[in-house]
Amino acid sequence: MNFLTAIIDGLVRFVQRNPLTMLGALLCKKGINGIRKTMDYRETGGSIVIGISRPVIKAHGSSDGTAFFNAIRQARDCVAGNVVQTIAENTGRPVKK
Repeated sequence: MNFLTAIIDGLVRFVQRNPLTMLGALLCKKGINGIRKTMDYRETGGSIVIGISRPVIKAHGSSDGTAFFNAIRQARDCVAGNVVQTIAENTGRPVKK
């Protein structure tokens, strides 16, 4: 995720060199910001660890309060959405209780 952020930041510096590229960037700004927000670890909160019997969310090492809050939200959504059971049913493996 940090890799994508670095690419976007480099692209921004490149675009700022020329008025024509700045105009093109303005037309793409909403989409670029959407990608940046999607890839922001603070927005996601963490990654789901697959292959277990309960949802486990692995948060980024430098998570702040926002990221930690979103990791808890993601765990709650996994439980509410019955993610572990759904994965087990679709892979043909029982969930250990």
